[in-house]
Amino acid sequence: MYMSIQEPLSPAHKYYLDGYYTHKFSEKNSSKINELIQEIMVGNIRKGFSLVSKYPETADLRPFAADYDEEILDFLIKTGAYDILRKLTGQDLYLYHVQLRITSPSSNLNEKESYMDWHRDSYYKGGKRIGFFPPVHKIMFYPDFEKKEDALRLIPGSQKADLHADQTYQNLLNNFDKQLIQNLEEKRIPYSNDQVVIFNAAALHAAGVNQEFNRARLIYSFLTKDQLETVEEQHKNLSKTFYNKVT
Repeated sequence: MYMSIQEPLSPAHKYYLDGYYTHKFSEKNSSKINELIQEIMVGNIRKGFSLVSKYPETADLRPFAADYDEEILDFLIKTGAYDILRKLTGQDLYLYHVQLRITSPSSNLNEKESYMDWHRDSYYKGGKRIGFFPPVHKIMFYPDFEKKEDALRLIPGSQKADLHADQTYQNLLNNFDKQLIQNLEEKRIPYSNDQVVIFNAAALHAAGVNQEFNRARLIYSFLTKDQLETVEEQHKNLSKTFYNKVT
């Protein structure tokens, strides 16, 4: 018989078990990045940049969101989010990708499914690895300009489940993952101006369903130093830029 853990858990221990952690900070530290995002959302975009659809009815800032304004990288430092990520994982992880994405109610696949429904970023399919191993760790910021809605949904602990237990796939999920989603309680992360969510991208997760408003999210993705050697030069350059900021 399994026994519940009785001793107090550190944030790093909770992150290991649950695969996610919400980091709180002063809302004043998001005021500048929120002004920047709101300008982009209403179409006041600087020369050389544009909003490009990656998924139907969504818009990503291109060519490279990290180059748009220094605040996009400084936000990770002033909120302490990057330091928390290092403490949670016990690793020096390297920023390799930044995305600013805008969605709307028309981005949803239907009334119950968002543009990005349940999935893992790292998994096995047909005997082959998909995504990075070890998995990417992400820091997500979901600014709140309207009333509260769910931004992200997660299945806590699913990052530790056996990723190749069942290779019977239909679309992005195998039967094993479908059972996890049906039988385990999900965690819902709301849009908020005073927190980021840090998570292991091998965990089962889904974007929240947009109900009424256009919404934005900043997505920061991190790799190990060895993994960084396999990515394109533009991602290596981003990593060097951010590394110089934090050292």
